[in-house]
Amino acid sequence: MALRGGPFAAKRGSNQAVGPSSSSNSNTLDGTERSVRLHNYGTNICFVRIGQGEQTASTADTPLPAGATIVLEKGPEEDTIAYISAAGTSLYIQLGTGGS
Repeated sequence: MALRGGPFAAKRGSNQAVGPSSSSNSNTLDGTERSVRLHNYGTNICFVRIGQGEQTASTADTPLPAGATIVLEKGPEEDTIAYISAAGTSLYIQLGTGGS
């Protein structure tokens, strides 16, 4: 999806630090926020999937290389993010709006 106007505006207090591993894990997202900023501050690639309800990430999902930051748009019904990293890594997940 194309992101809607302007720079990323973070929702204060929404940042989550997680540790993706070789098994898919997931976190709940606030359905009212439209963008998710992801920063892989670890040393290995991470794969993420955003959707509604239970989600399982795989290597077929969106790749996030070590040290990279991306902003993804999500629909209002999408309330879950799943993540996986074969060698383990560290990931920040922050909600907000915008990001183009």
